[in-house]
Amino acid sequence: MKRPLNILGILVGIIAIVGIASASISVGNIQITPSGDLVAGKTQASASFNILFSSSGGYTFDNDHVLSMDTELADAIWTYSVYIDGNENPSKTFTGQNIRFSGWELSYPSDREISSRPGWKELHLR
Repeated sequence: MKRPLNILGILVGIIAIVGIASASISVGNIQITPSGDLVAGKTQASASFNILFSSSGGYTFDNDHVLSMDTELADAIWTYSVYIDGNENPSKTFTGQNIRFSGWELSYPSDREISSRPGWKELHLR
């Protein structure tokens, strides 16, 4: 049961689809714990990764699009920070199986460097 890899695959797939439609997005520094099998209702898991939004069409992300990330894990707690030119904006926390970034939150002129450091943790598998 390699749930962390399946979940990571879903996240990366969603990010890749949105990236093709809107801007150049790269994902790196992927960390998933634990690295082995998960036991439903007992294993606590967490993941973190960096997303870099590169300029495309004069902006880092299309203002009219949405970046959505999902997990099949129950009771997920998402925490993320958006960095503008290396400066961290206050982090935000959400609960649920998905998180959505609105375009206005990620859209900046091409001379700015925008990145995000989302991650989730959970207590139960379905």
